[in-house]
Amino acid sequence: MYTVGVLDVARRGRWVWWRVLVVGVVLLATIASTPAALASRVDRVSVSATTIGVQLTQVATLDQPIAMAARTGDTSLYVAEKTGRVMAVRNGAVDPNPALDLSTVVSHGSE
Repeated sequence: MYTVGVLDVARRGRWVWWRVLVVGVVLLATIASTPAALASRVDRVSVSATTIGVQLTQVATLDQPIAMAARTGDTSLYVAEKTGRVMAVRNGAVDPNPALDLSTVVSHGSE
């Protein structure tokens, strides 16, 4: 027969409080990192692109670009098009030959 002593109840009580504390901290951290909370922090900082020297420059005209990537050690910029081609932008110009052409196996629907 097992009897529960006062010490056992006190230990269980501490574990319950620790669990509540840990869950509370995790919950607060989750709430504090939601997009709305992050947006409110960003709104407080007012910096324009011209202040930090950022500007947009068009480097290519492509057919429905959906993604881009750069490889380590390669100065080319690779742009994936919705049509299934991957085009390379080298030295500020689009290479006329696709780096990869999957247009024959890509669906041309609007899904």
